[in-house]
This record gives sequence, structure tokens and C-alpha cells, in this order.
Amino acid sequence: MKYTKTLFLLLLPVVTCGQAMNYQIKTVLGTNVKAKYAYLAMPKNLSSTQDTGKFLIVPINDGIAEFKGTVDLGDDILKTAYIFVDDRANITMPETISKVKEGIWSAKARHIVVEDLTVEIKNKDSLASARITKDGKLTKEMEEYYQMLNNDQEIGFLKKYPDSPMSLFQLQYVVLMYELPLRSQLEAQGRDPRAYYQLLSERLRSTKQGVALKKRMDRLFVK
Repeated sequence: MKYTKTLFLLLLPVVTCGQAMNYQIKTVLGTNVKAKYAYLAMPKNLSSTQDTGKFLIVPINDGIAEFKGTVDLGDDILKTAYIFVDDRANITMPETISKVKEGIWSAKARHIVVEDLTVEIKNKDSLASARITKDGKLTKEMEEYYQMLNNDQEIGFLKKYPDSPMSLFQLQYVVLMYELPLRSQLEAQGRDPRAYYQLLSERLRSTKQGVALKKRMDRLFVK
């Protein structure tokens, strides 16, 4: 089955006040890459260009830009964002959301998990191919998930990473799609969130997010 990440990204939940997490994200530009600014966009919801999420810009000095701060996870188990570089200093959140949604920046803006990571950029218009050189564990897992999803191996990801927050994060979207008018499509594909849930570790199932997800599934599959 072939999916675009946009479908999942449009379902990103609104973040509320909750747990805070520190992050340090560094971009290192290759010798031939010319850009003046690095951007980090953390939209609350890609369905609205009026998003009030976190939007950061820092100058690139000697080929290096760094974002360091704290993000509110709210009720989420992790937070995702977009990182990109450009010569312009006037790019806005609405422009970023619009171009990501339309697929115009599918290569330019790198979808990442907000965590400690360092990414090496050799082409400012193709951050999708930029190499993560340090940390970035969950970002790597997210990219592996999309690869396995496109190869009909979604369940294989959950079996491989039963204790990863990324497994619970993606299962939340499967359940959300069941709650939307996509249930029959997912059922035809054999994507049963109840079976997926049983693959999660006891630790993940016992988290606040895991317990809340179980309650949502119970409502979906009332006998």
C-alpha cells in the first residue's frame, strides 16, 4: 500500500499544556551549501494555515545553526516538526504549512521528531536526503516506519519496536483514522488496531497515552 506522510500529518492533534521536553537540534551545512537561515517549525495542526505553533529562525554562522529549547508535549508522547534552510529571512508559519501540505516542500523541509539530533545538509533543496550524524533515534524510527508502511510491513515495525514511543505514536493515528470515515478502508487492508495494541510493550500500554488509546478502541469496537 502506498501512502503519503501528508495524510498522517494532517491528523496531528492540538497540543495542550503538559509535560515539557528539552531538545538540541543542530544543522551542519556542507561546503557547497549556501543558506543564511535555518528554520524549525512545530505546527500544532497542519489543517490550518493560521496555526499558532512554535516557529523559530536562527542565522547560520560558519555553516552551523542550532536550536536549543523546551517543547510542551501536552498529552502527546512525542512532538514532530519541520526543519529547513533558506536565504530568506521572512518565511512564515502559514507559508511553511501551505507548502508542506501541498507537497511543494516534500524534499526541502525535513520532517523530524523534536529531540536531540544533528543533521548534515549537502543540498538545501533536498533535506529529505540529509544525513543524521548524531542522535535522532526517534526520527530514524519514524522514517523507517513510513518505509515499512509503504511496503505493507506496518505490523513488522510494531513487532520490531514494541517499546518505542514511535510505535504508540503511529498507532494513535491508525485509531484516529478508524474514528474518521476511513475505517472500512483500513479494515479491508487488515489494519486492526486491537492486534497492533497487543504488540506494544506493557510499559507503553500502561502510559497515560496507552491507557487513553485503549479506551478509544473500546468505544470503537463495542460489541
